[in-house]
Amino acid sequence: MNERAIYGLAMPFNDAYWNYNKLTNTYTFEKTNRESVYLDNVVGATIGHDYEQELGRTDRGTLCIHINDRGLFFKIIPDSPLAWDAYRKVKKNQIRHCSLSFKVKQERDFKEEQRAAELFELLNWKEKIIVQDYKMIKVFEVCICNSPANKDTWCTTNKNDPRLKGIQWESDSK
Repeated sequence: MNERAIYGLAMPFNDAYWNYNKLTNTYTFEKTNRESVYLDNVVGATIGHDYEQELGRTDRGTLCIHINDRGLFFKIIPDSPLAWDAYRKVKKNQIRHCSLSFKVKQERDFKEEQRAAELFELLNWKEKIIVQDYKMIKVFEVCICNSPANKDTWCTTNKNDPRLKGIQWESDSK
């Protein structure tokens, strides 16, 4: 079967998101990992986190999700005019990234904060650091977009893209 679809990496693992607060002179790092990721009962796919622009859903078989050591990957199988329009935009590189929505439980990682503080002191840096470790990430939506929080995300229509190597989609076996 020569199925056309949108593929992507919505969440790289063993990664960290960071923000800098100028008022407090503090960096906050949020760590992600595979072990903390869970999927909601139904996960939807959208354009730009707009829930009125739904592209697929896990319960309809139009959204497949694969989680491995590299990250959370997805496959959207277009079945509506909106989804086909999104497919064409990804194919033309008009949309190149993706993102996700999730609920999170996190804890401060004081050990990592102490190690970073010691390094900062050696370098004579004055900034403070907070490290939040995501203990549970419950994913309920993935989206294609051009303004992701994580620039290491990507999407493609090329099912032979080398970045997809080793991924088996459950719909491929049906």
